[in-house]
Amino acid sequence: MNPVIALIGRPNVGKSTLFNRLTRTRNALVADQAGLTRDRNYGLTRAGVRPCIVIDTGGLTDEKEGLTSLIMAQALRAVDEADVILFIVDGRAGLTAADDTPVLDVLFPHPLVTLAVAPIFQRLSLTPFGPAAATAP
Repeated sequence: MNPVIALIGRPNVGKSTLFNRLTRTRNALVADQAGLTRDRNYGLTRAGVRPCIVIDTGGLTDEKEGLTSLIMAQALRAVDEADVILFIVDGRAGLTAADDTPVLDVLFPHPLVTLAVAPIFQRLSLTPFGPAAATAP
């Protein structure tokens, strides 16, 4: 079975942008408006020659009502499915109180949680696992 990577973080930190870069698609909607991603979005990427599944998720907040609670439930399902979790934070703001949500209690006992800082991956000419190949889109 292919390893599963979940992209987790607060709203508008670049999870969908990273998803599009990893999958070399435009399947995830990207905008300056928070809350665009609501359900889990699945795509395929490669770690070297090994195929991987990537899951884009909605942003995590500490709100517990309405649509936000449903988005949080979808993100937590992605955590349950994942072999590796990339916890994405905004590089301009760094870790903030908004990153300290109850979901962190769920994330950090996970054996493979990695902190990724956006927008570094947007500015560098990198694929998810090394320098971009000359044929990369």
